[in-house]
Amino acid sequence: MKKRKVFQLNQFQCVIAFWEGKYQGVARLSNEVVYRVIGIDLEDVEIKLKEQIEKNGKEIVYDHLKKVHQKLLKSNNVKNYQDIEITLSKKNHRTAHCFRCRGQLDNHYNHECNACGWILCVCGACGCSYSKF
Repeated sequence: MKKRKVFQLNQFQCVIAFWEGKYQGVARLSNEVVYRVIGIDLEDVEIKLKEQIEKNGKEIVYDHLKKVHQKLLKSNNVKNYQDIEITLSKKNHRTAHCFRCRGQLDNHYNHECNACGWILCVCGACGCSYSKF
């Protein structure tokens, strides 16, 4: 019998397990717990977690990305950082990896920075904060 399952859903890292005497699951964005659910078994927990993500996930991802992106831009002294927007791409499909955290990026799922055009990572990094060594 499986007692733990780890999976990605959209940009959420999900973990479900039997822990501390109950079946429970969490969904994280950049190590921040966004959802926590309890169920009667692993399958029930997975269903509840997926329902939560499908219901409100897009707004939570956008708000999270906007916040971490602005914070990183500010810390890198990017001018007019508060005016920089992020959007989901309507361009050709691209994949890459994050220069900062090495996370996988895909403009089909990840937002893009309107200032530099780079795919935005959940850690907040984009081309605006990239500097060659």
